[in-house]
Amino acid sequence: MEGFSKIAAPLTRLTQKGVVFQWLDECSESFQKLKTALTMAPILTLPTDEGGFTIYCNASRVELGCVLTQNGMVAQSSLVGQVKACQYKDPRLVKLQDPVQNGGVKSFSIDCEGVLRCHGRLCIPMVGDVKLLILEEAHSSRYFIHPGATKMYQDLRGLYWWKGMKADILKHMTSCLNY
Repeated sequence: MEGFSKIAAPLTRLTQKGVVFQWLDECSESFQKLKTALTMAPILTLPTDEGGFTIYCNASRVELGCVLTQNGMVAQSSLVGQVKACQYKDPRLVKLQDPVQNGGVKSFSIDCEGVLRCHGRLCIPMVGDVKLLILEEAHSSRYFIHPGATKMYQDLRGLYWWKGMKADILKHMTSCLNY
């Protein structure tokens, strides 16, 4: 982010040794500018087979951050965007949003992109075709050799969560002619 240290300077001063913590208008302005800049990606694109990828990372003893770019633009998974859009259409997941934000449901969280997660896994809505897309990709991807229901469940449960996931995977697999 261009000019980050200049924008963050009023907030950085608050953390210096021997400085009295005093939240001024310039601190509020700095915070709002940073919040806007860090939560709004200027250019998002879907990754393609054309061109290479560049990973920018910043590691410290506290945390790790990375950005994947392709041809100078930030790459974003289309699946996460589809999941997020459909989560707001699923009445069961919409009902969870407020208790999760208020800290009332410990196993669920809302990430920095506003996506609902269960123990860090994407909560897949029961509306739309996202669940079917995931099942078909996992079943017929060129990276899998017909995994079988148990293996497919083990692979997917690390990334996704939805009610009845195991049964849905078994049903999807048994409908396959090669099972």
